[in-house]
Amino acid sequence: MNILVTGGAGYIGSLLTVRLVQEGHDVTVLDNLQYQNPFSRMNMMLDGSSVADALLADPTPEEPKSFQFVEEDVRNRAVLSQVIQRGSIERIVHFGEIVGEACKERPQEAESINQDGTRAVADLAKQRDIPLIWNSSSSVYGFREGDELLDESASIPATNDPYCVHKLAGEAYMSENDIACTIVRPATVGGLSPRMRIELMPNHFAYMIFTCGGIELAQPDHYRNVIDVNDVVDAYVALLDQPPLSGTYNLGHHNATKRTFVDRIANLNGDATVIPGEEGGHIRSLCIDSTLLEQATGYRPTRTIEDTVRPFQEILRERPEVLTTPGSKNISDTRWKEITAFAK
Repeated sequence: MNILVTGGAGYIGSLLTVRLVQEGHDVTVLDNLQYQNPFSRMNMMLDGSSVADALLADPTPEEPKSFQFVEEDVRNRAVLSQVIQRGSIERIVHFGEIVGEACKERPQEAESINQDGTRAVADLAKQRDIPLIWNSSSSVYGFREGDELLDESASIPATNDPYCVHKLAGEAYMSENDIACTIVRPATVGGLSPRMRIELMPNHFAYMIFTCGGIELAQPDHYRNVIDVNDVVDAYVALLDQPPLSGTYNLGHHNATKRTFVDRIANLNGDATVIPGEEGGHIRSLCIDSTLLEQATGYRPTRTIEDTVRPFQEILRERPEVLTTPGSKNISDTRWKEITAFAK
């Protein structure tokens, strides 16, 4: 199958691209490479290396060996149209957005890419009658008291968090314009990738506990749902392996408090010092129910929290700078300040 992956050099997209190529699909990646070029590491994985071994190797400026690549961002409708036509694209998976803290650090760029760019992808998918899968977020559920499971019919609270505002605007656009789209709302994702993101909660917790021996933890009793990035990739593959679905689907695995996640990671390290952290940022607490996606695809996540973070120990033991170095763009400015403050 001919598949276009926007943001295919990003945290989830790079792993999905490798997997789809390994399964024999013809993949085209469209990405503006604003963070880093992960292609040497992706090439190593396509040659049989693990993601950990690929991360430990020094990156080199390589071209991808087994898939097509177009360096552009998703706002360029003319290039998108050419890519779709030239590649005889049959399915589109859209990750090509700015996410997380970067939406606050670069608000105008984030709004333009996340709204104008996503609309461009959606419009072209509709014009060409190409099924679209789009990566939204479970963060849109916001703050909920207790551990009640939220399914896709749960009410969505008002928010001023830019990332959630962009995601909700995208979901509304799909609905209002009758876009044939599978909207996926993933939980908080963690694990190794050719393009690392240390600021994601499981990755940040693992880094702090394994390197600093402790962590500043705000809102320890707030709930999160966490899923391994490889489980996310498996779910996307399951969606692509069947006739297209329309609708919204939660994608998560482990519902627990933030303190529970810290304790489980700390058990791998022997122990960890936990001190109260400052309140701030987008306050959310939620547990999600992913039964609908499981029923639709037959896929159920399998990785434990320990499976997700254990590989960090090897990386951090051998080359900690691979995962986070100031200016490496693997980590947001906010998270880097937290790490250096705790280390002092």
